[in-house]
Amino acid sequence: MSDLLSDRLAAAYSARSELLPQLHAEGTNAYRLFHGSVEGRSGLTVDRYGDLLLVQSFHTPLEAGELADLEAFYAGVLPGLDCIYNDRSRANSRIANDLPPEKVEPAHRPRQFSELGVNYLIQARHAGQDPWLFLDLRAGRRRIMQDAVGKLIGLIQLNHVQGRLQMVWRQLADPALDGGAKQALMAEVQELQRQKNALTSRT
Repeated sequence: MSDLLSDRLAAAYSARSELLPQLHAEGTNAYRLFHGSVEGRSGLTVDRYGDLLLVQSFHTPLEAGELADLEAFYAGVLPGLDCIYNDRSRANSRIANDLPPEKVEPAHRPRQFSELGVNYLIQARHAGQDPWLFLDLRAGRRRIMQDAVGKLIGLIQLNHVQGRLQMVWRQLADPALDGGAKQALMAEVQELQRQKNALTSRT
């Protein structure tokens, strides 16, 4: 890994040195560790979701050496996390890279993480493309938790599912999608609709 990228990863982690303990204190173990668009490596993101370290590249793929050194850096500061890399630099942000055999099972394993004391599930790879929870919408979920009474958890989850459904439908409207991409998105729609129906019946 170049010294420049290494320095930027370290600087980003250092900049969060006070924030991360605060997040853990409020029951959150999911957060963005590196936001390349504002931290010097456009298109590269590194997110933690519990014991998952999700690395994504949206502009140019990481070189093998860069990925190895990135993994080593975070293994040093946050040991015990499973690092999964999704290269999404090709058309329609589709995941393009194959995983080494030892990464396949961890990438498809459902795992639990917490945000503001609420537990969620995530998989690094699934029928769709995007993570099941968008970290940049945390402020909205926090506001809901402050204002909602009674059916709080169900409302948060339903809001998330509905938002994801809307995004998937917009992606399906893209005329450039190929058959395989549409099939994957439709599978995600079916699963999200099932979750929405289950949540609606309880809220």
